[in-house]
Amino acid sequence: MREKTLKRDALIYKQFLKGTSKTELAEKFQITKKSINQIISSQKARNHASLENERLLKTKAFHRRVIDFRNKIDIGDVLVVEKYEVSTGKSPQRTKITGEVIYKNKFFVTIRGDDFAESFDYMELSKKMVSHFK
Repeated sequence: MREKTLKRDALIYKQFLKGTSKTELAEKFQITKKSINQIISSQKARNHASLENERLLKTKAFHRRVIDFRNKIDIGDVLVVEKYEVSTGKSPQRTKITGEVIYKNKFFVTIRGDDFAESFDYMELSKKMVSHFK
């Protein structure tokens, strides 16, 4: 009996999220509107807790990937990075820059090429990096 009730409550909440009114749900499931309100409230709380837990796990995993990425880069490595340059009135120009890592700390890395030196934070670099040579 408990399992049927849990399935019903989940169904009510899904239909509510799809736009079915509380009055329609009360009529369809033959329960009071007050019960519908309680079901929706409890389902919302249950789903919110699991969503928060999932977000926390995803954030931890992302943070670990950034740290692993950071630890793979050493001073003296050569990086090839895609760079987008925007000129006035034109679409962004995509170029590749190649440079040697001359500085790194916990937050960013600096690369130097023949005619430039530029710093990237690790999240930005992980999105733009094309190649990495030791």
